[in-house]
Amino acid sequence: MARKESIGARISRAFRAAGIGAGAALCLLVGMAFLTVAGWIALVAAYGAAKAALIIGLAYTGFGLAGLGMASVIAKPPEHVPHDVERTRHSDIDLYIRLLDGFATGMQAGRKARRPH
Repeated sequence: MARKESIGARISRAFRAAGIGAGAALCLLVGMAFLTVAGWIALVAAYGAAKAALIIGLAYTGFGLAGLGMASVIAKPPEHVPHDVERTRHSDIDLYIRLLDGFATGMQAGRKARRPH
């Protein structure tokens, strides 16, 4: 028998998960800052400051737009199916079952008709 978790334990677990998530987000931000600076140094050495700024700006803009696109797809609620549409789906299934049953009955009748008595 499963024991219900107390509200205090659930709150504690939620805060622990939020703290770990916040720490992970901070580490990602610091890492991205260092990678951006490293990319900046490399791009300035190869292409100059103007092209380096353009490349880094376009990269962050692209990642941001892709993230917004994914967030908008995830945030959409599931499509509600009206009751009458659900009923139509069931009646379509019933129609196919009756059709297959009739086909099978006809095949059996044809086999019986070919057999010599």
